[in-house]
Amino acid sequence: MMFSSVRYAPQAKWKAGERLAFAGLPRDLARCTLPIFKLPPPGDYDPDLESATTAETYLRNFGRQMGECRGRLPTCVDGELLRDIKNEATGKSVFAELMERARLHGATPIPVCSVDSSTDYIQDVVSYLRHSGTSSVCIRINLSHLETCDPTSLPKFADRLGARSSESVVLIDGGPLALQDGAELAELLSIQMSRIISPNTWGLLCWSCTALPEKIKIKAGESAVFDRLDWELYKEITKIKDEYSHLPVFSDYILEYPSYYVTKGISPVAKLMYSTEKRYFLFKGLSVKKADGYRNIHQVAENLVKSGVFKGENFSSGDSFMKSLADRSAGPGQASKWRWSSADHHIRLVFSQLGVDTHIEGAPSTSPDQLRLV
Repeated sequence: MMFSSVRYAPQAKWKAGERLAFAGLPRDLARCTLPIFKLPPPGDYDPDLESATTAETYLRNFGRQMGECRGRLPTCVDGELLRDIKNEATGKSVFAELMERARLHGATPIPVCSVDSSTDYIQDVVSYLRHSGTSSVCIRINLSHLETCDPTSLPKFADRLGARSSESVVLIDGGPLALQDGAELAELLSIQMSRIISPNTWGLLCWSCTALPEKIKIKAGESAVFDRLDWELYKEITKIKDEYSHLPVFSDYILEYPSYYVTKGISPVAKLMYSTEKRYFLFKGLSVKKADGYRNIHQVAENLVKSGVFKGENFSSGDSFMKSLADRSAGPGQASKWRWSSADHHIRLVFSQLGVDTHIEGAPSTSPDQLRLV
C-alpha cells in the first residue's frame, strides 16, 4: 500500500527551509513521512528568500522543486489559496498545472481538498484526478466537520472527487488547540473518529494539531517557550488506541502554524525554533537589516546552545549546523538554512519519539547547499 510505512504526516508551508529538511532525510525516514504542504498564492513574499513568488516563477520551478524535495514518494499538496488563479497563457487553473508539472518531474502529488472547499477548487481537484488517471486525494476535515459528518459523508465526498477511499488520506485537522485535558479530548476523538471512520476503509488517517500560536511576539534577544501539548495529546491517543476504529498517524505543524502567508516585503529576522520532548522554544535576534546583518544569527545560536535544552551537535544535521553557528566556525547562511536546521531537528526528534530508528549518525542524503532554492 502507498501509505503502509507512513508514521508522521507533518503540515508545512511550501518554503525552501522545509523543503530542504524533507529532501535531506535518509530514504528510510522519507518513506515514513507524508508531508502536507500548503502552497502560497503568487505574489506571496518569502522573507527567507527575500523575493516574491510570481505565477510565472511558480509554474517554472514547482515541478523541479517537488521532485528535488520528495522524488517519487507521495506528497500532499494544499492549493486552496490558488483556487481563483488562472494561467493567463493557457486559461487553465494554476493549481492543476502545478500538479501536472510535478508529475512530469516524476513526483507523486496528492491534492488536498476540504468538504467545504470552494466549488471552483473542488472542480480543479476533480479535473486533475481525471486527467492524471490517479485516484488518491487527501480530505481535510476540522473538528466541526468531525462532529457533524455522518458515516457516509466522507466516502460520498471521495466518490464526488473521483477518488478511491482505499488510496486516499483523511486528515482530521484540529488546528491550534489550547488543551486543558488531553485524556478527555482523546476519549472524545475516539468516539467521533470511530463513528465516521470504518476500519480498513481509508489508505491513511491522520490527526493533526499544534500548540503554537499563529504569531509569537517577543523582542530581539528574548526567547519564548510553549508546552508541546500536541504531542502530549497524541500520547493520550495511543494509550487508548484500542478504542479507535483506525489509529490515526501523528501530524503536527512542525515549528510554525501555517494559517497565513506574508504578502509584503519584510526582512528576515535572525531566529531559531527548537523542540524538545515536552516543549517548543523560540530564540530571537535582530533583523538582518541591523548591524552585522546575517551574522546576527551567531548570537542566537549561541543562546540556544547554552540554554540547557540543546541536544548536541550529533543529534541531527540541523543540530550540527546550529553548533557551527554558535561556534562561529561557519558562515551565517541564509534564513532558509536556519529554517532547515530547525525543521531537520524537529523531524528527527518526532521520529525518535515515535520509536523510529533515525540513523542520526549518518549524513543526510542531500546536503542543503546542494539544492537550488528558487
